[in-house]
Amino acid sequence: MHGPRQRDAGSHGIEAEPVEAVESLTGDAVTTVPAAVGDAVTQLEAVRLRRDVEHAAFDNVWRA
Repeated sequence: MHGPRQRDAGSHGIEAEPVEAVESLTGDAVTTVPAAVGDAVTQLEAVRLRRDVEHAAFDNVWRA
């Protein structure tokens, strides 16, 4: 299986990551990324709404 120069990671003191740890990291990313995107979208909507209100107020000042 292994040639004379090939060795597995364990022979170099590197342990394989447990499957549960990899699944946990993947699960965390699946939860964290959409939450961060949702927060960013909410902030963008708030900024757009604030700009619309400011522009409407500015227009009303000039109309008066």
